[in-house]
Amino acid sequence: LGGGPIITTGDVWFLDSGIGSNGNDGKSKDRPFATLDYAFSRCTASNGDYIIVAPGHAETITTAVGLDIAGVTVVGLGPGRTKPAFTGSGAIDVFDVSAANISIHNLRIVGASASVTALINTTTAGTDFSAYDCLFMPGATPLNNITINAPRYTFKRCTWLSTADGSDNSILHETGNCDDWVVEDCLFNYGVGTGLDLAVIAGGALLTTGGTFNHNVVIGFDVLICDFNSSTSAQGDGIISNVYAVAGAGVADNDTANDHGGYSTINCMVTDSVTESGAKSPVATPA
Repeated sequence: LGGGPIITTGDVWFLDSGIGSNGNDGKSKDRPFATLDYAFSRCTASNGDYIIVAPGHAETITTAVGLDIAGVTVVGLGPGRTKPAFTGSGAIDVFDVSAANISIHNLRIVGASASVTALINTTTAGTDFSAYDCLFMPGATPLNNITINAPRYTFKRCTWLSTADGSDNSILHETGNCDDWVVEDCLFNYGVGTGLDLAVIAGGALLTTGGTFNHNVVIGFDVLICDFNSSTSAQGDGIISNVYAVAGAGVADNDTANDHGGYSTINCMVTDSVTESGAKSPVATPA
């Protein structure tokens, strides 16, 4: 890696579908593994291990990749479409996160098959998951792009780029134990299809507190930006702030762009027209 930024006391493993083999030792860029699932099997839990994925690496995923060793960091190398790509094929979650403190960087995860169930799913054991600078590409499926079942997750500087109509939610909380999360500096672009059908991030009737949805751009949502229907605090369960969004025809007015539940909003702007600038959402004037 030359003078790269990785500092760790753990092991560093290399992955490259172009020249790799799971019969290699994975200890250098010249002897890389071929698949991410196998690379994870070589890691040691909570050891600070890194998996370095070569530019142009590509895998078609027919069985969910198990991100199941705690404390592993996966770093993809390469800009643009040379980001390592993992393409789902079949009724599967592409990545299944079942261990704590896993972090992924600069990967491209594609929902190509009509039956893919999630690009990433975190189980109840997959706490403190984080994704940075990743590109998520849902097609007609998965309906729920990311499914969350554990607290303290983070998405930063990630892009959701729809390649076909069909997505219901970008991020769906499937359990009530999804507190203290951060989604920040992300782009949710569903302009290719007819829009995101339900919400960018949804907890439904589930109680989820401590969330931060900040400085995000949303293109093409048909119902809600955020869907939270429960509250425990008069001061707010979390915050929706600095959001800039383009609504579809299903959004009647700016006041209906969010179902806040107990969440508070600051500086959110929504438009549903190419000829009108964004307006505050909600539009209530402070006392």
